[in-house]
Amino acid sequence: MLWRDFIQSHLEVLAAVDFSTAEVRTAGGLMTYYVLVFMRLGSRHICVAGFTLAPDALWMKQMARNLTMAGQGILDGCRYLLHDRDRKFSAAFDEILLGIVRVA
Repeated sequence: MLWRDFIQSHLEVLAAVDFSTAEVRTAGGLMTYYVLVFMRLGSRHICVAGFTLAPDALWMKQMARNLTMAGQGILDGCRYLLHDRDRKFSAAFDEILLGIVRVA
């Protein structure tokens, strides 16, 4: 099966996640905030999950728990989640999600 065919056949149960950054001028100077964004591919629904100065493993675990809340989280009803190999996506993040979706 081609990647394009996989995505097309699973569009309604497929989500993607990635980071963006925002430079914010504060009283302490210019700060880089990391913004965690999820998207349901079928509906193109976007969820800004959160933002932080330091996306450590504890923060990422909390984001995973927030997004998988039954009936409320954006990942409710998803079967697959796509993300890149950025080290910010910790093993603990994936472990929480593996009970809900397949992480690729």
